[in-house]
Amino acid sequence: MTEDKNNQGSGDIALRELRLEGLRQQICEAVRGFAERLGAVLGDNLRSVTVVGSSLTDDFVAGESDINTVIVLEQQRPDSLRAIAGMAKSMSKRRLAAPLLMTADYIERSRDVFGIEFLDLQLTHKTILGADPFEKLTFGKGDVRLQCERELKATLIRLRQGYIASAGNRKLVRDILASAAGGLVPLLRAMLWLRGIDR
Repeated sequence: MTEDKNNQGSGDIALRELRLEGLRQQICEAVRGFAERLGAVLGDNLRSVTVVGSSLTDDFVAGESDINTVIVLEQQRPDSLRAIAGMAKSMSKRRLAAPLLMTADYIERSRDVFGIEFLDLQLTHKTILGADPFEKLTFGKGDVRLQCERELKATLIRLRQGYIASAGNRKLVRDILASAAGGLVPLLRAMLWLRGIDR
């Protein structure tokens, strides 16, 4: 509990506890400035900042790929939302996508609903400030299997609908398939997890 309290502090704590080791050089400056600014504007309401997604993988393309983050707050408050919204222009210039805002309670209560998403975040993330919100999460296999089935069936419906709407146009069909493929990657990784296979 002490560690949690220490990780909730102001911009001064953000300066002292920022952990950028292991991040690729191309994103370090943007991430450092972002985290320090968050510490300054959110104060004690900031619990952690985590970099997620392609900026941590070989898929990252400097100058083209967005830098995605998850910010965990002590409480979801309008003033915190306004403060982060006020940073939108500077974030956009540094290719920082709008962050996902969560609380520890939200994460805990959503494990059964967003298992696929949290499994993916758990696989590819680096917490640069505060306690890691994803490392120790556990999931019920029944919940994840049900979400996989729901997502797969919804994707098939969208593909059929898209094919009909495309009227057989090959370019449109190709674009529909390419769009669906990106969304299937987390789903397929979750299915591997269900089978106990390395993702």
